[in-house]
Amino acid sequence: MLRRAPSEAWLTPEMQAEMKKIEGCLNCRSCASKCPYELDTPALLRRNYEDYKKVLAGEVSVR
Repeated sequence: MLRRAPSEAWLTPEMQAEMKKIEGCLNCRSCASKCPYELDTPALLRRNYEDYKKVLAGEVSVR
């Protein structure tokens, strides 16, 4: 959503706390077996969370 919607809403302290929760679920893989499209959801989460952290650090712009 960071690249598909206005980014300000996704960069608030509250949303950063929600996004940080991803760190606790990256390796459980329970979502992978539930994905009806057979996507590697842990890998997608990991890649998108890394991108999110780069945006927060100012390394990448979404504007």
